[in-house]
Amino acid sequence: MVNDKKLKNIQWHLQEQRQRLHENVLLRKSMLEANYARQVQVEKDAIRSSIARMQPGVQKTYLRMRLEKLRA
Repeated sequence: MVNDKKLKNIQWHLQEQRQRLHENVLLRKSMLEANYARQVQVEKDAIRSSIARMQPGVQKTYLRMRLEKLRA
């Protein structure tokens, strides 16, 4: 059988690995959330930019159609 000292050493080693893995998972999750938020912001800015370049009448019609689409 494995003596008590070796068992505690194995348990400690596994606990250390688990902590490092947990930290890596949290870091990866925060990076993904930040990248997603950045991507959404870039897409919103692109939409705003394309709307701003439209003529006022076309812009108003486009925004009205988009609002109706969102309500549906």
